[in-house]
Amino acid sequence: MRNFRILVCLFLVYVLSVHCVLARVIGGTEMEDMPLDENLCVLTFDDGPSIFTPQLLDTLKAHDVRATFFMLGRMVDNYKDIALRVEAEGHEIASHTYAHKNLKRLNYTKQWEEIERGYHSLTDLGIIPTFMRPPYGNYDERTLQIANEFGLHVVLWSIDSKDWKRLPSDYSKLASAHGHIFAPGEMHGVFLFHDIHKRTVDDVPRVIRELKAAGCTRFVTFGEYMAALADPEPPLLLTRIPRSQNPSIPVLDLPIRESLEPQDESPVPSLLPEKDTLHDQLQTKPQENVQYNLKSIALPAETSLEPSSSKDTPSF
Repeated sequence: MRNFRILVCLFLVYVLSVHCVLARVIGGTEMEDMPLDENLCVLTFDDGPSIFTPQLLDTLKAHDVRATFFMLGRMVDNYKDIALRVEAEGHEIASHTYAHKNLKRLNYTKQWEEIERGYHSLTDLGIIPTFMRPPYGNYDERTLQIANEFGLHVVLWSIDSKDWKRLPSDYSKLASAHGHIFAPGEMHGVFLFHDIHKRTVDDVPRVIRELKAAGCTRFVTFGEYMAALADPEPPLLLTRIPRSQNPSIPVLDLPIRESLEPQDESPVPSLLPEKDTLHDQLQTKPQENVQYNLKSIALPAETSLEPSSSKDTPSF
């Protein structure tokens, strides 16, 4: 009987430890402070794919730039052909959940549904995401537990273009995660844009031109940005994090801030571009049965839960 009780206790400890594992969070200040050998810049686009994404892809190809797309599952379901083109052209695809709900306002079950549906919208196309950006940059401990179950790292941003509100007059003057303007020739980091706004897509040539003039030496995907850390310790293993059910793999348990309330948040507007109708934006396109493999990416073991200083906005 004594041995049986010991086995039961060990089993309970194992179960509790598995379900308390939290996904890694990469916040804005951490991104900005990473030691890099050159000034790398990452263009990230949220909320798509949309009817404007093909134009964006043409522009990125013309400038030999690769980007990272944080896609909504419901948009992927309606624009599968565009999502497949994004991956086929060498860009990185990550999850932005399914329907752009504020995860902190959802219970565990609803959060799981949002993350799971967004994840499977991509995996159904053969695209295996490594990163997830929560809408508005909002998350809590439940979010991190669920993200870990799907092998996802939670990613924010270091520089917010606020293109949902208006286009900046000068992209070199965008504030960093620490709230300062970069010195000439020092621009770098992870930039937040949205490919559901035509004005943003139209302005991408200027974005690239001004960021290069401000110091960006190379545009890379977020995974490449993480892999380019200059500090060789600890080694960077280029693999996806495992599902937490595997007890043989070391996991990272992070402290959680009691509050990460959004700033400047207002009710979520329609994700449609200004002049599009719901029918135009959500028109489902015929699909091809195509499968792609995504390179796996790993992250350094040490991290911080410092949230991005970027203001949360109505259309992330």
